Amino acid sequence: MLNRTDKINALWNGMTFTLISLLSFVNFTLNYNSFPNSEFGLFILINSIFGIGYALDFGFGVSTIKLISEARKNNDPKLVNSIFISFFGFFIMISTILVGVYVFYYFLFFSKTDFFLNNDRDKTNIIYVLLTVSFFLKYISNFVTKIFEGYAQFVLLGKINLVLAFSYFFSVVAIFTFKLNITYLALFMFINSFLTLSTLFTISLLKLPELQFKLSFFSFRILKKYAAYSINLQLSFLIGSFVDPVIKFLSGNFLGLNYVTFYETAKKIIDLSNGLIFSIQKGLINKLSENNAVGKLKEYINNEIFVYSKMSNYYSILIYGILNPLIFIFTFVWFKSFESAVIMLILFLPYSLINFGGCLYTVLMVEGKGVKLLIIQTLNLILISSSLYLSLSMVKSYVGLAGYYVATILSIIIILIIFVKQYEFRIKPFFSKVKMNKLFLLNIILIMEVFAILSFQNYFIYILSGFFILYCILFYNFISYFYLMIINRVKTFLIKD
Repeated sequence: MLNRTDKINALWNGMTFTLISLLSFVNFTLNYNSFPNSEFGLFILINSIFGIGYALDFGFGVSTIKLISEARKNNDPKLVNSIFISFFGFFIMISTILVGVYVFYYFLFFSKTDFFLNNDRDKTNIIYVLLTVSFFLKYISNFVTKIFEGYAQFVLLGKINLVLAFSYFFSVVAIFTFKLNITYLALFMFINSFLTLSTLFTISLLKLPELQFKLSFFSFRILKKYAAYSINLQLSFLIGSFVDPVIKFLSGNFLGLNYVTFYETAKKIIDLSNGLIFSIQKGLINKLSENNAVGKLKEYINNEIFVYSKMSNYYSILIYGILNPLIFIFTFVWFKSFESAVIMLILFLPYSLINFGGCLYTVLMVEGKGVKLLIIQTLNLILISSSLYLSLSMVKSYVGLAGYYVATILSIIIILIIFVKQYEFRIKPFFSKVKMNKLFLLNIILIMEVFAILSFQNYFIYILSGFFILYCILFYNFISYFYLMIINRVKTFLIKD
């Protein structure tokens, strides 16, 4: 069960994710209104190129969290420092190679294009250089962040990230207020990257117990030992990253490019809601790693893992069920797109299952089942591609995105089969504990809601109102649960004050 520390970590992870996401949204809006579309579009294009590099950590990011958690559970500070220094050296090497690739790319390809700010090659060069250095610093910062997560220091990390996020927000406000040109945006990104790395690195050595920066701890043996596991993880992540482009390609091919925009708009809402529950559950990797270190992973899976799936199901019922009519109206009004709002409803179906199965997938990551993860992600990509292709080609409508839902169901079944065979997993009591019948009911009502709105589009406000009442009736106990939870939290804070 979750102890007090777990609950505090979950609260801080959720709060940090929410505040930083809101700040990011405001930053984007201010930048959008600060620069001409062509300039800001070029900046986004350059920045997106570096975005690819952030995903290439060869699985050593997750490995860092897992291995440090295990070493600390076994009270082995020497191993903790060996992992820290060895992986730090690896991240320095990889980031240096990636910077070299980006410099090579610029001189060989990008500099020969017409993508320059008002034909100002010098200004574009300055922006590219600043973003390149920023990438190097952020890449290393991402590794240091994993050290904090390996120590389960989520509250401390949350406070640091919030301070840094607000400092960057103030720089964006300054650009907007004083109408500075876009090179200042690149400059402030560089400054923020430098502050992030120096702050994280300094506080890690001051506040994390027994952590030391001594090159004598570096070990090629450590890198070699965990390379296969980490690279398999990276391959599984890489294959998983193709899901989004495949959905966009098939949607654009069968329905037109405007539906790619509708899908991306809906995905923004999904990423915010879905990212919140996964940020709250970050501490799961530490819990699994600690139990794996002492040979109690199977017992933890059968006796404790249900807490996280139950948490996800409660969250899905709240966001994808009870509040979904309100979220639909917000999406429709804010983005002025009925199609985006309906696609969002359709995506609620697979993501309710993804939330439920996320903790099970994390188990396979922690235990080192890299090959199985690779197989699952490959099958998942094949299932999504084939089911989407069939559904979109037959229906010729964005309703065909339901093929994604079918593929998700099959992927969850595969994971459950692996759990039964590998861990003697007891599915029936697990489903009972996580209120799986309520998640099934949610999915049925969601399907009915989608069909009702599509059949009577002109009356969607009345339909949403009706379904809102239906959700409140069917999930009244959940509303009472969330109400009492909030009241108790408020009382706790008042008593402390």
